[in-house]
Amino acid sequence: MAWDRRDFLKTTLTALAGTGTAEAAPYARAPHVGAQAPVALFTGFEIRKIQTSGATIHAVRGGGAWSGKRRLHVSEVSRLEDAQVFYASRTAFAAVGKERGFDAVVGATWRDRGFGDFWGYALVSEGAGEAMFEPELYSWDLAAPLILVEEAGGRLTDFKGNRTYAGGNAVASNGLLHDVILEKLNQA
Repeated sequence: MAWDRRDFLKTTLTALAGTGTAEAAPYARAPHVGAQAPVALFTGFEIRKIQTSGATIHAVRGGGAWSGKRRLHVSEVSRLEDAQVFYASRTAFAAVGKERGFDAVVGATWRDRGFGDFWGYALVSEGAGEAMFEPELYSWDLAAPLILVEEAGGRLTDFKGNRTYAGGNAVASNGLLHDVILEKLNQA
């Protein structure tokens, strides 16, 4: 059976706390990379999990992003007018004075949806959308998504274009649309 954009609701995503290994954390085992592979998803002491079916979304630095045994890849959409974007809320953008930039990005896309937190980054990682952007974040919000998005072939930066998980704000994308999103977001 072929996977399509509607399948994004049939996943589970998990980020492992610390710098453990699959052996130290069997629930994060990545059988395709071996039991001793470092699970470099999160650099704090927090576990994030969204359960909707039986698959687990995970990533290993240098080992790819996966949903079960299916390798994840960001989409190949290269035009903003064909893109689906995700965000936490417009209210959050207004609170930091970025509502005009938010409106410029969303107004130029095919479709937008408000999926906050880790879920939006997972959707970008599996190609169900082209970008996720949020104006108010902490390092613990971004450490796992940074690895997940990058291992799926995407890009994650702050609103200035700096690769970081330090917090503040973030844009995650398939990479092809990253610069145009940053330009529109910062035009106001």
